[in-house]
Amino acid sequence: MADTTIPQIPLAQSQMRRVICELISNKVTLVGLIIIGAMLLLALLTPWIAPHSPYVQNAFNANQAPGGTHLWGTDHFGRDVLSRVIWGTRVSLLVGIGAPLLAGIAGTFVGTFAGYYGGWFDRIVMRLVDLLMSFPTLLLGVMIAAALGPGFSNVIAALSIALFPRFIRLARASTLTLCNEPYVEAAIAAGRSSSRVITKHIIPNLIGPIIVMATLWIATAIRLEASLSFLGLGTQPPSPSWGNIIRDGMNNILGTPYPIIFAGLAITVSVLAFNMVGDALRDALDPETQV
Repeated sequence: MADTTIPQIPLAQSQMRRVICELISNKVTLVGLIIIGAMLLLALLTPWIAPHSPYVQNAFNANQAPGGTHLWGTDHFGRDVLSRVIWGTRVSLLVGIGAPLLAGIAGTFVGTFAGYYGGWFDRIVMRLVDLLMSFPTLLLGVMIAAALGPGFSNVIAALSIALFPRFIRLARASTLTLCNEPYVEAAIAAGRSSSRVITKHIIPNLIGPIIVMATLWIATAIRLEASLSFLGLGTQPPSPSWGNIIRDGMNNILGTPYPIIFAGLAITVSVLAFNMVGDALRDALDPETQV
């Protein structure tokens, strides 16, 4: 009897090595990877790296310039700016990675099933996606956060819902393309169940585009979290996040500008780093750029 085993075409190990080599061979991308690695290290070791408590107030140290025991100065409550920015790194990374991760997992499965089965389910899903995507991401996030209420867990939920339709659309479009591939058609012709075709042949081939989109949206999620916290809809004081550090600094901009400067610099550097790595991943995984 002939062997009816259908070959799978996931991202091969050799291709993974090629992608990694391309990432580390590009100096700009390597800088981005180093910055991301440093941020992850800061987030993991925050209690041991931060020189001071981010919560302790001291009126005698208020509005100090950078230098001495407070390398980045103090805010109007006398709290150490460097320590608050370091603690804010943990919040920003948890939201920045958590929201796209949740949206990516849920959106991939919903988009895959909509593209594979089609019919009424696909039409309903895409009408909801069109409705949600008619709003700018920030506006949609603000509306959802306002409905859920401020707080760390709520801001993750709000951003996950705001990013959810983007992943659905990408997964659905990729699934429609993959369904016309010979190895998927062969699997269906060989009598493989729909669940097996989806899990063994379609979803593994979606990983590349989904990872690229998730990496790019991490930068957006960090920026959106800072925006929501600045508006009072995100992480609430006294817990530090880059957004509410800037918000507090705006209320005391004549006293000291350093909280705004350093928190804004942290947002800028992190967003640029994730964008650089995301762009490099997109180029490395694009088949049109491969020889």
